[in-house]
Amino acid sequence: MSDEDERATGAVGEEEQEEDGDADAAKVKRRATLNVSEAALPIPDGVEGALPRRTLSRSLSARGAGLTGAAARVERSGMSDRLTRSRSMTAESMDSRSGWNGFRSLRIWQTLTRRGRSVAPLPQTNSVTAAAAVLPPTRRKLKDDSHETFIMMMPFVFWSAVVITIYSVAVIHMKGVVDVVAVHSVSNFMSARTYRTVFYSQELAAEGNPALLQDRRNMLKAVLKLVVDAWYTLQLGQNAYRAAGPETERFPLVKDGLAYASTDLADIFYGTGKCHRTKENLPCLQPGSRFYQVTHTGLDSIMQQFIMSVSAMANNKSATPEGLEDEHFQFIYNIGSVDLLDGTIQIEQAHYHTIIDLFHRILVLHVVLFLVLWIVFAGFLILLLNPLLKRISKERRRIAELMSQLPLELDVERLVARALGTLMVSGAPGGLGVGGSLSAGQQTLEVPGEAAEDISGKADATSKWKAIIRSASSGLNLSKSRQSFTSGAGGSVRKGG
Repeated sequence: MSDEDERATGAVGEEEQEEDGDADAAKVKRRATLNVSEAALPIPDGVEGALPRRTLSRSLSARGAGLTGAAARVERSGMSDRLTRSRSMTAESMDSRSGWNGFRSLRIWQTLTRRGRSVAPLPQTNSVTAAAAVLPPTRRKLKDDSHETFIMMMPFVFWSAVVITIYSVAVIHMKGVVDVVAVHSVSNFMSARTYRTVFYSQELAAEGNPALLQDRRNMLKAVLKLVVDAWYTLQLGQNAYRAAGPETERFPLVKDGLAYASTDLADIFYGTGKCHRTKENLPCLQPGSRFYQVTHTGLDSIMQQFIMSVSAMANNKSATPEGLEDEHFQFIYNIGSVDLLDGTIQIEQAHYHTIIDLFHRILVLHVVLFLVLWIVFAGFLILLLNPLLKRISKERRRIAELMSQLPLELDVERLVARALGTLMVSGAPGGLGVGGSLSAGQQTLEVPGEAAEDISGKADATSKWKAIIRSASSGLNLSKSRQSFTSGAGGSVRKGG
């Protein structure tokens, strides 16, 4: 073969290699384009997962454009391995996130609210038709949901119910305070009237002038009636006239007696085997005393014997003075001024403790109410308010990230203004609203007073949202420009090599 034939054969081989390289480059571009379309489809992590795939595919196309032959195939296989590895990592992150969401669903808060707060990811698919089929048929819209409002109101509703319940119980307990205090005044009268009767009995027994005996007896009858009226009122309350007669003294505001107001009072009135003397008058009578059995029965038995002895002295028709040795006077003086008088003092003290216990229960209810207040307040801060603030902060950051990834050609500020419901002129061309647009010469409504302050407050909120979106957009654009510059520089180096 001559030199000319060899040169011709080499030229033909070089042309075939160039054609093969051009064909391989075209295939790489087409495959890179397919990768870009696949990366643009919905993925589980939303926008956050779409950006790395698009950047990876673009870098693949840029690198593939500068490589030919076996080098291009090696590069394509390496990038395919990276893409497969990235997809597996995305699937693993989906599994870990779904497991964490499952753990969160078991928490007490999720049980309390009965609602999940996680957003279900879109299913991963490699077909545009399948992806469109799973998307909602219409645009997403904000819906009014008062569930969070009800949850935040639960502590206040619970606190209101506790306050109403406790004060209702307190009112029920306090309804009988007037009657209890009124009958307590009768117990105070009882001791004084008993001692007065003992005094007039002594005056009658010591009287030696027969002409004055009847006057002494009449005075003793008068004080005896006061003792009888007070005693039956103390036992029976407003029904004392049924036992003492229609002429019984009526004490105002007294309804119920003290006979069974408490176990201690019932034991004092009707209990047996108990001495009623206080510490000042100890010791009690011994079993050999003639008044021992009477003094160790209930106070009602002692009072009945006392009334019979006083009545016997007051109703005596004899002109002879009884004297201090009379058996009736002996019982009145020895038992009435000691055991009976101390028994009435015990009744007064026991009833006083009953009144104090009533007010003590009211105090306990208020202490319980105070403790419930702090428990409800702490629970509101820990279980409701702090999680709500954290959730709002995360949601605000997420909204800013999502809006920062929107195209720059989109009027994000107008969308934010529409979402916040900024007030504009009603019926003006381009007024904000559902489907409204802004015109160049649009005029805003000037509203004086409180309405203007409301509008200015909404404008401040809009300006804050704008600042958040602008800062997030600038950061995202800067990161995109750096990535594109790095990928372009790498492609140029490979192509030049």
